[in-house]
Amino acid sequence: MIYSIKSRKLKREIVFSKRSNTEDGYIFVNLNGKDGYLGKKICKGGYITGETITASDTDFKKVCKKWLRQFYTKFSDYF
Repeated sequence: MIYSIKSRKLKREIVFSKRSNTEDGYIFVNLNGKDGYLGKKICKGGYITGETITASDTDFKKVCKKWLRQFYTKFSDYF
């Protein structure tokens, strides 16, 4: 599964990915915009280190949006 969000704050596309048809799979995020890069596992609180987040196929987009909002809040001083 892939979910892309065009970020105005980061001025690039943010791509979330997860293996399809897995009940609860890890979600990866590509924040640097490079092709062919899987990315980092997303973690609780908007971080990319710590307790990793998993999601079912039905909750995938909701979890990605929530994580990105938390990421913006935590790291807004950097962009």
